[in-house]
Amino acid sequence: DAERRVVASCLLSPSLMTKCGVLAPTDFTNSDCRAVWSVMAKFHKQGESWDSSSVASELHHQGAAEPEATLVRLTEGAVDTIAIERAAAKVRQMSLRCRAVKEVEGLQRSFLDPASDLNQTIQSTRRAVESFAVEYEESRLDLILASPSPGASCAGSHVLDEIAAFVQRFVILSRSELLVISLWVAHTWAF
Repeated sequence: DAERRVVASCLLSPSLMTKCGVLAPTDFTNSDCRAVWSVMAKFHKQGESWDSSSVASELHHQGAAEPEATLVRLTEGAVDTIAIERAAAKVRQMSLRCRAVKEVEGLQRSFLDPASDLNQTIQSTRRAVESFAVEYEESRLDLILASPSPGASCAGSHVLDEIAAFVQRFVILSRSELLVISLWVAHTWAF
């Protein structure tokens, strides 16, 4: 369901693609979501805008059966921006888990193979674990930043999102840096 919400929201609001664009088509397990995401990612990469009809047309061109019906199914009950960011972070974490499991299986075979170099296998394991840890922390941070705290004002969150969007037009920052700058702007203005 998280995959469908991510795809539907980005289909209906292409501007959300900048927040969810880190997802790759391979991150989606649902084939319809994967196909639609591929088309939107292609348009996004080319700097083109899209709507349901242009995505349906491209899907039809790629040989998809009944692309209009697929888009209607995917867009039923599309959700707000905060929920879509949370869903995108969850999809990213789920994809990370699947890739980590595959990597662990490969490393396990290397450890069991007496012909493999143990030193090299340990170094490969260390690099894989460090890489997954960094990616996990980033996805976890995205999930935390996208989750409003209980009782938090949605209006305040919306203002911070607008500040972040404005700042992002002029500088390239990580998600955590953008959050800090947005909070700093809000606090300097308030006090």
